[in-house]
This record gives sequence, C-alpha cells and structure tokens, in this order.
Amino acid sequence: MTDLPIQQLSQFPDAEWDAYVVAHPQARFFHLSAWGEVYRAIGYLEPCFIYARKAGRICGVLPMARVSGLFGAGLLLASPFCVLGGALADGEAVENALEEKALSLGAEQGCRQLELRGLDNNKGADACDRSYAYFSRRISRSDEENIKQVPRKQRAMIRKGESAGLEFDTDIELSEFDALYSRSMRDLGTPRYAPQLFESLLDSFGGRTSIAGVRESGNLVAAVMSFRFRECIMPYYAGAVPRARALKAYDFIYWRVMQEAARTGCTEFDFGRSLVGSGAYAFKKNWGFEPQPMVYRHIAINNAPIKRVDPENGFNRLARRVWSRLPLGVANRLGPLVARRLT
Repeated sequence: MTDLPIQQLSQFPDAEWDAYVVAHPQARFFHLSAWGEVYRAIGYLEPCFIYARKAGRICGVLPMARVSGLFGAGLLLASPFCVLGGALADGEAVENALEEKALSLGAEQGCRQLELRGLDNNKGADACDRSYAYFSRRISRSDEENIKQVPRKQRAMIRKGESAGLEFDTDIELSEFDALYSRSMRDLGTPRYAPQLFESLLDSFGGRTSIAGVRESGNLVAAVMSFRFRECIMPYYAGAVPRARALKAYDFIYWRVMQEAARTGCTEFDFGRSLVGSGAYAFKKNWGFEPQPMVYRHIAINNAPIKRVDPENGFNRLARRVWSRLPLGVANRLGPLVARRLT
C-alpha cells in the first residue's frame, strides 16, 4: 500500500486520532495522542506520531518519539515510557505501510534504529528482545470472584496487610507520591524519571490517571499511579518505604486498587511488564497472572549497528549496586539525566 496517504500529527491531543484509538479493539492506553504532549513536556523527546487515511478516515496510527541527548541520540521509539506500543491499524497492509513510513522518517532525522514494543508476533527484525513478559487478566465485579483468582498463599499476604491496620487512601498528593517513588527507585538502584513526567501525565490525561496510597498510622508507606483506559485499570508507577514489604503493603494496595476498579466498572487488571526471572515477575505470577511473551523489535536504519540496553549485563548490575548507595539528594538530581537511556 505504497500509495496510502500517511501524515504526521501536528497537535496533541487530537480528537480524531483518539476516536480511532478508543474504537479499535486492540488499542491500549499507550496509543492515545496525549502522549505526544507528555513527550514535549519532558524536553528531550520529540513526538513523531503518524497516521494513515483511507476513504477520508483514519485507518491506522503509529505513535513514536525521537530520543535526543547524550545517551539516546538517533533513536526512534514506539513508544517511550510505554511497555506496549507499535502500530494500531485496520489490517496488516496498513500496519506495514506505517512501519515503512517510520523507517523513512527515521532516516531523514538521522536515527540509527526503530524500536517497536508489543506482544509476541511473527514479524522479523534485525534483532528482537524477548526479555520481558506481560501480565493482564479479566476481573469480575465481585470481590469474592476476584479473590478466588488469587492463589492461597498470596491471599494470605493480602490478609496480613489488612490485619496490620493499613488504610487505603485515594486522595494522594503528587508531591507525596513523588517522594515515595524517588526513594524506591534509589533503593532499587534505578535512576528516577524527571518529576515533569508525572506532572505531565496528570495534566495530559486528567481523569484517566489517579494516585492511590496506603497509610500506617497516617504515614504514607506505599503509593501507586494508575492509568485507566476503557474498562482496564493499570497500576503503573509505584513506590514504597522499606517497611512496606514487612507490612505486605504492596499486596494490600494492589488488592484495593483492583477492588476499586471493579466497583467502578473495570473488567481488566493490567499488571504491566516484568523482566523474566525477576522478583517482580515472580510476584505477579504469585498473584495468579500468566505471563504473556513480549517482543521488542529493533530495526536498523541505513544499516546502522543495532544497540540495545541489557539490564542484566555485568555493568548494569554493578551500576545498580552503586546507585542504591547514593545519597537520596544526589540520586534525585542525577537520576533524570541518566534515565534518558531508560525510556
């Protein structure tokens, strides 16, 4: 479909784009056009959203951003900060046309490669990363039915959280969440994203984004920022104090988020991605979620060598240990600069 008209989106958000996304059965939150507004707010990401038209209507979209800066210059991603991305289209021919256009734009902009994030498929690429798995399942409006889907040992963790006197709070300030998140990222040895990311997510997505927390004696011990798209709830960014593990605060907060989502009409709980074999991967399996294979396709542009970030290589393991020992203030200042390579 080389003659299919493909254009680049110039404004964010865009109502026509989002109408197509909301109506498409395979769409995810990450396809919405307001992500372009988020990328612009970050400063080092240039949105490149393209769409195809046929018979006067949109028939396919591909949200992307060009990464600039010291660590990621010349990289076209679909899509930064999103665990899923790639083209959303009316058929494979439209999808292929969008990807061809993406490669053409990448070449024009001096990019070395295109990265497309999605669930496993049979498409070839110069290199594929299958390091991650995706976790999502249907939920019921009944608490009884939902708790039955949680294995017995994990149900016991939820009950321990309840018996610890934890209180669920759906009115958490962004500053409270950000302080908890930044500390957790430092403790895990991971550079934090810039605070502008969370501010922009709340501003750009409005009622689709919410923050919930768990308090012990009035003190916030765990918090999670969730996205909502159609009937799907996605607890996406989270943070907690070290004591939260002993309190079973993570188990408690995810259960309460699920309860609230089911009560307000959600039918899917999206637990996001985790590195295969990691503690987060085991945690989600223990909740009764089945891992779905993911594939991140890396496609070379102009025969450039493929470059990928391996989170488990020796250098990155050492870097995590060093980062976890940094004073929190230092980690918070340096984190947004280093995190540019972690989009």
